[in-house]
Amino acid sequence: MIAKVLIMIMSLVILFSPISVYGQEMNVDRPCSLSLSLIDDHHRNIQKGTFTLYQAAQYKEGTLVNNAHLKTLTKTSVRKAARSLPKMTKSVNDGKVVFRNLKSGIYYVSQSSHDQKYYPVKSFFVTMPESDEDHHYNYDILASPKVEETYQQENQPSKVKNETSKGKETTYKSKPTETKDVDQAVHEDADHKVKTQDTTRILSYVIMLGIALATMLILKRMK
Repeated sequence: MIAKVLIMIMSLVILFSPISVYGQEMNVDRPCSLSLSLIDDHHRNIQKGTFTLYQAAQYKEGTLVNNAHLKTLTKTSVRKAARSLPKMTKSVNDGKVVFRNLKSGIYYVSQSSHDQKYYPVKSFFVTMPESDEDHHYNYDILASPKVEETYQQENQPSKVKNETSKGKETTYKSKPTETKDVDQAVHEDADHKVKTQDTTRILSYVIMLGIALATMLILKRMK
């Protein structure tokens, strides 16, 4: 009888305790940051230009919600709703642009003005914070979009054409800004919840069952 009571108590503790079996929970109240590193093929820092950051979606009650009544998050839809979206603009400072104190969500990065020596950087989406497969979150994101000089593209038109036909828009060094289909990226985050309680609950059931079975085997052998 005592053994059964102990099993029930242990099961309830495991079931209702906020155990994080792996990874961590997203903290939507923690400020995020986005740093852009702008360096050309000759390893020279870009000195001119401005970038605008649009908040396309934000977290509400643990779920991503599009801003400005956007039905879908695509480059076209964000551009059309640009005036209604929260935004901020920063100037390039010795090859760097830093956006601080950002809320968690999906952002659209667009170059507002550029040095005439270079082509404008291709616009892209970024989700903040980023997470890996183990649900470890990174709140300070570094992106290195590709910067192309105009004369290089004029001298190598075939190369540029091939890259465009393959859908390569921007080359990045960090995970959150890897080039991929925008709609695919949005669908991956659309149903993303802030906390991983559902996964933890399932794993808790497995652990609870394992403890119960082990205890029963021990009691059986004792008899």
